[in-house]
Amino acid sequence: MALGVSRKKAASAAEHRFDGVEVVDAPAVREHQSRDLVGATLALVGLVMVTALAIFAQATAAGVTNDIMAVAHPVASILQIAVSILMNFATLILPAVVIADSLVRRQFWLALQGAVAAVVAFVAAAGAIWLVDAVNYPPLQTGLSVAAAGQYQLTISPLVALMAGVLTAMGPRSRRPIMGVSWNLLWVALAAAVLTGGATLPAAFITVLLGRLVGLATRYVIGVTTDRATGDALVHGIRSAGLKPTRIVRVRDISDPENPTER
Repeated sequence: MALGVSRKKAASAAEHRFDGVEVVDAPAVREHQSRDLVGATLALVGLVMVTALAIFAQATAAGVTNDIMAVAHPVASILQIAVSILMNFATLILPAVVIADSLVRRQFWLALQGAVAAVVAFVAAAGAIWLVDAVNYPPLQTGLSVAAAGQYQLTISPLVALMAGVLTAMGPRSRRPIMGVSWNLLWVALAAAVLTGGATLPAAFITVLLGRLVGLATRYVIGVTTDRATGDALVHGIRSAGLKPTRIVRVRDISDPENPTER
């Protein structure tokens, strides 16, 4: 059985065989999606707003953080150990697992996207810490720091930014189950860190927004492939519908002008 699968844009097709089925398909094209650029812009705006909140609404932000910590105070000592373990797992193990999962699936460009976002997000967060120290503006430093051993420590985490950057650069959480699980663990770890006094609320949001900004910018610069099924996935999807194809040809959309070179 030969099947035709429509597509939107004409492109030169190539023939391949997957599990005994001949597939004539257009090569995957990387796209620079405007929604990624819009998302990066919104993340940047969010960074500015949260930073302003940390400076000008410091009492409110500190009050919210203290109220959250007060609720969790009875179990804070128990949570601290669990938070340390969870945070290390979420920021050290999960990024490697997500990238390795893409490599196993032979999604090499996606893995590269994640790796680039990881490096840039880590550097961006480290740069943000350096900038806050260099500016030496007490209201900002206080809003992003927690008191430990009589000293204030900035709680912007390069590793958390790295994790958020990787997950953002590698697509929506619905793309694969491991993405959704990773995002859930990241938010739980951050919430627990705020509950136990390991981070301030503004610093937690700034860290994630930095990762989001880098991840979305990486997606826009490198580009993303379309979500249409190709190769083995296309063959498997058609077979799961109860059909037994011998040849699959992706044809142009009937609304597109005919391209003689595509016949």
